[in-house]
Amino acid sequence: MTIYVDTREKPRAIRGTLAEFDRQGVTVIHQKLEEGDYKTAPDALFTIDRKQSLGELCSNLSWEKGRFQRELARAKAKGEKLCVLVENCGGIRTLADVAAWHNPRLKESPRALNGPQLYKLMLVYAAQYGVEWRFCDAKDTGREIVRLLAEHMEDE
Repeated sequence: MTIYVDTREKPRAIRGTLAEFDRQGVTVIHQKLEEGDYKTAPDALFTIDRKQSLGELCSNLSWEKGRFQRELARAKAKGEKLCVLVENCGGIRTLADVAAWHNPRLKESPRALNGPQLYKLMLVYAAQYGVEWRFCDAKDTGREIVRLLAEHMEDE
């Protein structure tokens, strides 16, 4: 398998992911990707966008929503399915689990998104842009990316 990795992914943040790719014999090509962070070909119709945490996702859905919405709209216009893989979620395994999440930033910023608000936004993005939401521990990110990409290669 060959996986294209967006050049804007920070090497330190994905060191474990790249090590897992190497363990599985995956060929890695670093290239700027217009949408997402991982795909099997530049024109593949399934893309994974990695988020380091629910906190990063909150930022993408609130303060940085314009940029994120443009990326999702581009993917949808191309017929791409975008999967957002969120790491470090403290036991969250499904979208429904997000509703019970407690955002630690609420202590410093009472206007930060809480779990129910984030859950509702994620439902809107799933309906509007076709986003598929997945969750994993950071130690499993590489394995989960390979599994998801392999699963969707059969669909293309």
